[in-house]
Amino acid sequence: GIRVALADITPNYVLLEDKGYRAVREAWEKLLQREKAKDELWAWKAETWTEFAVLLLVLAIYEMPESELIAQSPIVFRGEAVNGIWFDQERPIAVFWLKNLSRVVEVMARPEEPGALLFTARAHVALKISDPLDDSSYPHRVAVWTQHSLSKVDPKACCEGALERLVDLQRIPNSFERIRHGLILTPGHHDPSHEVAERAGLLVDAITFDGAGSSLAFGRKAVAEFLSKNIWGA
Repeated sequence: GIRVALADITPNYVLLEDKGYRAVREAWEKLLQREKAKDELWAWKAETWTEFAVLLLVLAIYEMPESELIAQSPIVFRGEAVNGIWFDQERPIAVFWLKNLSRVVEVMARPEEPGALLFTARAHVALKISDPLDDSSYPHRVAVWTQHSLSKVDPKACCEGALERLVDLQRIPNSFERIRHGLILTPGHHDPSHEVAERAGLLVDAITFDGAGSSLAFGRKAVAEFLSKNIWGA
């Protein structure tokens, strides 16, 4: 005759004073909180994936040879997600000095003013790369697409499509902004893969991976391989 308790049921005073019941009640409330967090992740899965990809990218650059972290935005994790966003941060989220390449790289996540080309590219994340020793050159960007899907996408087709977009962007006259290469990070659904497309000096990598286990290890290794390529500008 025991029924399933409703989520909003309130115990009476006698029950709350019972040690055994109170322990069960506290465990049950923690379980509800965990389920609520999982519901938030599911409801805003695309935003959550973007945040996961950004943190993975920051970690990958940090682990590059001779990489030095110059500045990092304080990351404040929230108790609850707001529109799927779990942490607050300034922009850029991190700035690195790559000693062996003589480059400064800024990790830009959801920039408030993305620029005309980055907006046209429809990329929420980008690497802004500059040469501090050359006053005559403008920074260029690597577009990062954090595409989320409920089933695995075709990474090769994504590569080709992104490459077409980058080729089109080269035809847009813009003196202060350049997008040379691209990186696609998308869920692998337990089947990680890495595809590459290249044309006319433009490079796009599409990496599918998951958030844990061997699939995550595959993704981290693939991102490191992308960062080791000639994407930093001559």
